[in-house]
Amino acid sequence: MKLRGWPCQLQPGRRVAHGSKLYRRPQNLTCKSSYFAIPENQLEDWLSSKGGLISGVQLQVTGSSVKQRSVIAMEPLEQGRLLISVPLHCQLRYDNIEDPLLLDLLEKVPRGSKNTTTGAWSFKQALSLLWHLSRGTTSPLHPYLATLPGLSPGTSQPRQGMLLGDDVVHELQYTPLIEDVLNQKYWWERFYSDELEPCIQDTARNPFAGKLVSLQLLGWALSVTKSRSFGLSKSGVHTMPAYIDMIDHDADGCNCEVSSDDSGSLNLIATRQIEKGSPLRLKYGVHDNRNLVLSYGFVVPSNPEEKFEFEFDPKIMLDLCDQATLQSGGSFLLAPWQEELLQQLKLISGPSQQVSDCSSTTSSKSSTASTAPPSQPHWQPQPSEQQAGSSSTAVAGTANSAVKASYVYFKAPNKEKQQPVDPRLLAAVRIMMLHGSDQEQVAHKDTVGTVGAVGAVAGRTQNMATVYGLTLEQLGDWEVPVGRQHEIGVLRVLVLLCTALYQSMGSTIQKDKSYFMELESEVQGLLAPEGLVHLGCLGGPADLWDSVRTERLGRQDMVLDTLLAVSFRLGIKTCLERALKAIVQRRKELLDLL
Repeated sequence: MKLRGWPCQLQPGRRVAHGSKLYRRPQNLTCKSSYFAIPENQLEDWLSSKGGLISGVQLQVTGSSVKQRSVIAMEPLEQGRLLISVPLHCQLRYDNIEDPLLLDLLEKVPRGSKNTTTGAWSFKQALSLLWHLSRGTTSPLHPYLATLPGLSPGTSQPRQGMLLGDDVVHELQYTPLIEDVLNQKYWWERFYSDELEPCIQDTARNPFAGKLVSLQLLGWALSVTKSRSFGLSKSGVHTMPAYIDMIDHDADGCNCEVSSDDSGSLNLIATRQIEKGSPLRLKYGVHDNRNLVLSYGFVVPSNPEEKFEFEFDPKIMLDLCDQATLQSGGSFLLAPWQEELLQQLKLISGPSQQVSDCSSTTSSKSSTASTAPPSQPHWQPQPSEQQAGSSSTAVAGTANSAVKASYVYFKAPNKEKQQPVDPRLLAAVRIMMLHGSDQEQVAHKDTVGTVGAVGAVAGRTQNMATVYGLTLEQLGDWEVPVGRQHEIGVLRVLVLLCTALYQSMGSTIQKDKSYFMELESEVQGLLAPEGLVHLGCLGGPADLWDSVRTERLGRQDMVLDTLLAVSFRLGIKTCLERALKAIVQRRKELLDLL
């Protein structure tokens, strides 16, 4: 049984290979005191004693104050070799819990965004982690817990979107991500105040051995479990496997994969020949930087999966069409057949959403998301749906959900994917720019291979329709324009749209680069030996519960948070800029042909 794409945590400060470049996250907080016995040294013995397997590989810990952890091939490894096997009882899983008090609390976690009848797994996993942590050395997973970020000396605290300081969130300058971050913060705080805090104050209901859980400790547990869990595709359960979760990750050059067997063991298998001394690397999934910030707390420069997502607003789009054709305000109207096609593209909801009135002018969307409480928590990137830009919309399946917003995107072209525009957005603009005499030339007829019904046309219900002989799918194809002059106008609209989106951000790329360099310089000063701040557990393995650092350390945390935010917004603006350049170049080529 293969695993769904839920990667484990990229260790802070570890190199993340991406293509030919290596990205290193800035180091987080560190210890300047000497360590007690490093827990990683005990992990292999513990795993082997519990029936696990470690073959031909070894965990290496380098660095003095700052840990660099990686799993290295100690000999040549052939393809198909079983390298690591982690038994079920050496994994942290919420379905392994038998304590009735904790099981009762697990029933009260917020519902997940994908399946509204099931509790969000991140909360279940976080509570299970805290349950084991509260048991101290009596927990069967104690040696594994001692290696987690914030517990093992010298390892960094998690720094995901939900943990960003409230005074830093606006530095992201990107509404979809800001909404996601505020959504996660809201449900983290609400679950704590509504369910967890009353539970732990009642000794008869407290499942954590009478220990108190702070809001910050819950946040730490949520961030650790979100970033280090693997999702089992068959059972739908998520698990944190000892040892395997410290393997480096490479989006393109992974050399091993994880699968589970009928016994519940998680197995790491070499997918190709691995040379002695080479680090093991897993593919951690296909994620844009928005998802990486939410789940892992880092960004990948020049991420090929990066998208600039935004809500499709038909009124603003009509106004841009007006500007592109130098029409006076309000003259650009959609015909019924155009509205039907936009409905078919799922960009407008139907008759209740009027788009004919374009009296509104193009305005910059606010960079600050609404703070209205969401109906459901959205915790993890969803396969395909979130990659298509639906993650920041209202969560489906709730009584309070409004019509789901339609998100489209621009994307930087690369060698494999040359189209810089969401096919739905491109199709929509091409449809909207068919006006005046163009509308009279539109042919409606039955055609094999079209997307589906578009409704009543000329008093008759048509099952299929084309525009100039093009299907809706073809209308979204970058290489299939309706006509040369028409396409020049379409590209003009897209240029105006890109420009408006860029101007809606709070700063330019040039200013962000300068600010980024200032922050990097300050980080180096903060992380110099004289500036290092205690992070991990120094008192001994029995003190894990009290050793988790949850307080924020003023300027140091603020700078690191801001550095992450500026890194993200630089990437998203660069993505939009590259898409704009591709659109401008295409328009120039068409103009040269006139």
